[in-house]
Amino acid sequence: MITRLRGMLRAGALSLLVACAHYEAQPLDTPALADAWRGRTLADTALLRVVTARAGAPAAGRWTAAQLAVAAQARHTDVAEARAALEVARAGETTAGARPQPGVSGEFGRATDPGPFESPWFGSVALSVTIELGGKRGARIAAARARTARATVDVAGADWAVAVRTHAAHAAALSADSLLAVLDEERARLGAVLGSARRREEQGEVSRGDLARLASEQATLEVERERVAAEREVTRQELARSLAMPRAPLDAMRPEPDQLDGCRAAAPLTTAALEERALTTRIEVGRALADYAESEASLRFEVARTWPDLVLGPGFVWDGGVHRWNLLATLPELMVNRNRGPIAEATARRQAAGIRVDAAQQAVLADVSAARAACTGALHQLAVADSAVGALAREAGVIGAAVERGERGERDLLAMGLVQARARREQLGATARVRDAGLALERAVGGWLAQPAPAMDSGTERTQ
Repeated sequence: MITRLRGMLRAGALSLLVACAHYEAQPLDTPALADAWRGRTLADTALLRVVTARAGAPAAGRWTAAQLAVAAQARHTDVAEARAALEVARAGETTAGARPQPGVSGEFGRATDPGPFESPWFGSVALSVTIELGGKRGARIAAARARTARATVDVAGADWAVAVRTHAAHAAALSADSLLAVLDEERARLGAVLGSARRREEQGEVSRGDLARLASEQATLEVERERVAAEREVTRQELARSLAMPRAPLDAMRPEPDQLDGCRAAAPLTTAALEERALTTRIEVGRALADYAESEASLRFEVARTWPDLVLGPGFVWDGGVHRWNLLATLPELMVNRNRGPIAEATARRQAAGIRVDAAQQAVLADVSAARAACTGALHQLAVADSAVGALAREAGVIGAAVERGERGERDLLAMGLVQARARREQLGATARVRDAGLALERAVGGWLAQPAPAMDSGTERTQ
């Protein structure tokens, strides 16, 4: 008998060893991670492969907002962290679906006085099997799936946040580059007018006051240019941050304007169509719905807890040569209060989650309405600026023809050129406002509107 019990103990110990997992350490090489970041460029082959597949190949160092957005998604740690959290949630589904594991207990001893028994040795082995009742496992799985849905929404949210942040940084860099070019043109025009005024001042045709006014305008323009040049550097720094890479490699990059901004791309769509799209794409709504699903599963679990679990314990006892089989059945937790407190709490939590869904939808609808109105206003301002530039161009043509006929002087043409340069600066400002309004509309809708658009795929290949 002793030999039999020892064999049973050895078999049990061996089964425990086989079932045990083994931990493996995985230390991080943090200096290597920093070096990898320092070595990032836009010319990386793996990065260009991803960008080309989803947004087309950049041409001669000119990058569209869509191309930069894909590059940012492929590298940014916000996206990688969200995807890692999704894997954790998926693993949680396996954990939630696991049934209670069986247990085993044993006893082995020797009686000091065997009495009437044929042997002083005794021993017992018993199993413990828990059977869940009331649908607890199904409720746990439902809650885990809701958390996976929330993590999936978070991945899409991280992808979108990185993309729209990069789009905004690209737009700011493009506006700064364009404004700097227009200011350089205006500076050249003003310099020509000032030179002509100085020559005329020597001839007594221009007063010193007019000359001083032009010189003051030139000084003011130089200050403005320096401000825009400093702002341009800030936009490059922000673009580097959104791309998760150093600033220096962006010196050779030139932002390519969108073929169609968000406002004009959405012009054929009705406000109702934009609202419908926003309700299905905005991350805030998706998160609120996932939270509601999890609160629903939590209530389901609390209701299931009113059903007690059944624990069965079949066992074998050898006592002084007597063999016995037994079966123990227990209900370890009886909910005599019908779990009223937790059920009431879970019910209230579900109601609060439903209110948050309603609030998220209302906020989305208000955002779309406000962004659409901002687009309308910005497009109107741009139309006025375009009309003014066109009118000045026609007037400049008339003056040019008059100069050729000798009816007007060269100074009139120079003055008109300066006026045109200033009008183009206003036009550029109106264009930037339309671009910003388009970005605001994209944020309100929760999706890319400008053209060309990248293929937004949450399974983007990661690159270093």
